[in-house]
Amino acid sequence: MRIVIASSEAVPFAKTGGLADVSSALAKALNLKGHQVWLIMPYYPELLKNNLDELPVIHELETSFEITIGNNKRTAKLFGTTLPDSDVSVLMVDQKSYFHRPGLYQQDGGDYHDNSERFIFFSRSVMEVIQKLYLRPDIIHANDWQTGLIPALLDLQYRKKSLFEKTASVFTIHNMAFQGQFRHWDMNLTGLDWKYFNWEQLEFYDHLNLLKSHVFNLGHGIHPEVDPEHAGIFIEAVHELSKPYHS
Repeated sequence: MRIVIASSEAVPFAKTGGLADVSSALAKALNLKGHQVWLIMPYYPELLKNNLDELPVIHELETSFEITIGNNKRTAKLFGTTLPDSDVSVLMVDQKSYFHRPGLYQQDGGDYHDNSERFIFFSRSVMEVIQKLYLRPDIIHANDWQTGLIPALLDLQYRKKSLFEKTASVFTIHNMAFQGQFRHWDMNLTGLDWKYFNWEQLEFYDHLNLLKSHVFNLGHGIHPEVDPEHAGIFIEAVHELSKPYHS
């Protein structure tokens, strides 16, 4: 199968916690099972420069695209590399004003004020990269609030495109404590209709909640279970990852 994993961090390129470890390990495990896997993440040059000697070569691709975010348009480029010891392609979204910073989510103990805008942009970029490179995924696997908008974008804005007609989405919560909760006006940044800002869908106590968006198919209520074929692929890969920890 053709699988896209979207994550805000992945080892050895950027890490704040377990999300980075799991994203890379799962991509490798799926690849070893014979699946074609792409890992899409932001390009963080300020972090990468600290250990360039230990990283695979990262090269700029001849691909650029434009994303509408609220009332503004942002241009992005792509960088590419491969996960070490694997055939997993890594695609990095480069946008200077969002990702050329010394930290992933915060600096000097405080969150970046525009984290909502940064990762709404990243979620929209993932969908555009898939379309631009014609990746034709069977599954898009999103992770944590930073990519929580992707299942909603797939269902509401991309589902009718032939490239995505048969694409399923899988979402993994690595840490429920971080829900991507922002002021309600940030709903403007998503590009989605305000009718989805309600307590059953994207609204949580008058705030935008990006983690919540994956729980609901925004057009039809709660998402159905992933079909057995898709679920089995991920369960098998996770089982393989856990083997080293068994006696």
